[in-house]
Amino acid sequence: MSEISIHALLYSEAPLLVWPQFFLEGTWIDFDELYAPLEELVVSATHGFANDSESLFEAVRETPVDLLGKTCGRACAKPEHDLSRFVLEDKGFFDTRDEALERLGSFQRTLRGRLFEAFGDRKSG
Repeated sequence: MSEISIHALLYSEAPLLVWPQFFLEGTWIDFDELYAPLEELVVSATHGFANDSESLFEAVRETPVDLLGKTCGRACAKPEHDLSRFVLEDKGFFDTRDEALERLGSFQRTLRGRLFEAFGDRKSG
């Protein structure tokens, strides 16, 4: 079995992404706007997130990574800036990452998650 087909068996079809927010200067800031407001990013970005050479967490520095549909309807936004179409379900807000994983489960605690940790090329979150 090739490495690609092994990874295809181990990856979750619906991964849980715990998207952080930060309380800075009296305001909650979504992680996608930590470096700049989305309005600025959509104007300056040359492309949308492509999931090829960088992770979501690396891309937010210069690329709109909009999982909440905040760029929808903005004249300056391109369709590739809005990634909300890939979000299958919004599980809500949690006070901590640990609370989210406790309530929603963690891929690491499943058999597929443990196999991914053993044979995958990166850690599962």
